[in-house]
Amino acid sequence: MQIVKSLSFSLLLAALSSGAQASLLNPSFEYPVQAAGGYNVDGIPGWKGGTGVWHIPTSGFFEANAPHGLQIGYTNGQAVAQQSSNVVGVGDNTVTVMGGRRHDGFSGSFKLNVIAGGSINGDGSVTGGILLASSMFTYTQYPIDSFHLLTATYTAAPGDPNLGQFITVQLVRTEGSQIDFDDVRVTSAGAESIAPSSFSINLGRVNSGNLASLADTDSNPLEICKFFVPNQSAPIIQFSVDGTTSINTPAALRFRTVSRMVQSGSYQQVLRLFNFTTNSYEENRTDILNTSYQTWELSGTGTLSRYVGSGGALRAQIQVRQTGPSTTLLPCSQYDLAGWDVAQ
Repeated sequence: MQIVKSLSFSLLLAALSSGAQASLLNPSFEYPVQAAGGYNVDGIPGWKGGTGVWHIPTSGFFEANAPHGLQIGYTNGQAVAQQSSNVVGVGDNTVTVMGGRRHDGFSGSFKLNVIAGGSINGDGSVTGGILLASSMFTYTQYPIDSFHLLTATYTAAPGDPNLGQFITVQLVRTEGSQIDFDDVRVTSAGAESIAPSSFSINLGRVNSGNLASLADTDSNPLEICKFFVPNQSAPIIQFSVDGTTSINTPAALRFRTVSRMVQSGSYQQVLRLFNFTTNSYEENRTDILNTSYQTWELSGTGTLSRYVGSGGALRAQIQVRQTGPSTTLLPCSQYDLAGWDVAQ
């Protein structure tokens, strides 16, 4: 990665970006839910690089409340990262995070990196992309049992070559045994994160959850189960989601979902975007679907306005196909988030 422009840094409180969905998955680290004082060590849903989430305060270890919600994120590894739904827009593009210093001697320092694009690896490192801005949290500058706001801002002018690139957030441990953080926020101009306004099931039946289950990753998934299948070549589950954008000629558009199977077996998930010009689905993405929640993204290519209908209509379809043996006759899939990221 290379730095492309001079950077401006400040410590200020940034307002949460508007939109029906958060621009990051699990930005406040409230999932998976832990009992008071509890923590997990098997990763942070929505983020790559792990280690886990922690419900504080915990006597002798971190005697402070979480800045937002009840839990914070932490890692004993080298880095954590996630690509947001925000894209680089003309004007200020800002990422904020609350950095924390524990009560004991296991605190650490970290660097906040703001990156245009790039591919995130399993260890939280980022391949490719352009480093736009960075800022340091040095834990020795702050008292124990405290959190402090860290901000990095990149200002893009018209014609900037990074415009339209999705903003990647990365926290890199630079010192100490563990870094602790909370309430990561991304703000930029010209982007919308859109939750579905309705859904329609073509194959399957709702077992639990509702439309609101798709709006955010909140451990309240929409669960759809196999019911009637017309023939062996048909999907066992198929449903469509509809939404509305105010951006009629997007520069970037993607559909994403957080999903899993409830029962073990051999399954595939297919994501499809609806072309309002041809009145048909296209841009398929097919992946193996197992019992662990994963984030899936399908980005549109070419002339993206064909995916926006009259009045800003958006539509996408999700299929589940059984490709081998299953442990149950009527398997179910769960969806903890579904929606679009649209940028101009």
